[in-house]
Amino acid sequence: MARFCTGCGSELNDNASFCTNCGKAFDTQQTAQNTMQTPAAPQAPKAKAQPAAQPVYAPVPNTGVVGTGYYFGMMLLFAIPVIGWILCLVTALSNKNQSKKNFAKAMLIWLIIGLILSIAMFFAVQWVTAVVVDSVNAYAAEMTGGMMGEIGSLDELIELMQQMENMEGLENMDLTQLEGLMQQ
Repeated sequence: MARFCTGCGSELNDNASFCTNCGKAFDTQQTAQNTMQTPAAPQAPKAKAQPAAQPVYAPVPNTGVVGTGYYFGMMLLFAIPVIGWILCLVTALSNKNQSKKNFAKAMLIWLIIGLILSIAMFFAVQWVTAVVVDSVNAYAAEMTGGMMGEIGSLDELIELMQQMENMEGLENMDLTQLEGLMQQ
């Protein structure tokens, strides 16, 4: 015998414990009573229950879309020594647009990294130059038997090399002539 839901009037399966249309649950006693009390005509189905209301989010305020031109222009300005760095610092600390503020912070970090690397490179080049000059002094002292004075800087080494290139017939000179040239 056919069973019907008491909530919406839809026809139920024989083994159903709830209505597939409206979701109303049935217990076994109620199901037995519904089987015996079959309505003459099925009731019109009630309107389906509305789904739960979706949360309404407040619209995000328009903070201004930052275009490629802004990024390009600001990178160019931030690259200017001192003035650009100050502008970068001011933008990173006081801009209301979060995208612009984050970009300025990222550029500030890159500027600091560049500054640290520049200082490190300066000292590395100074150290390498000192090592080269010391090596040349040691080699020159070994080759000339200590007759040649020490080279104090890379500029003096370059000057000495240019003088040696300009000398002709160096192989044919004796030691006294060489000493005379070195003292000049």
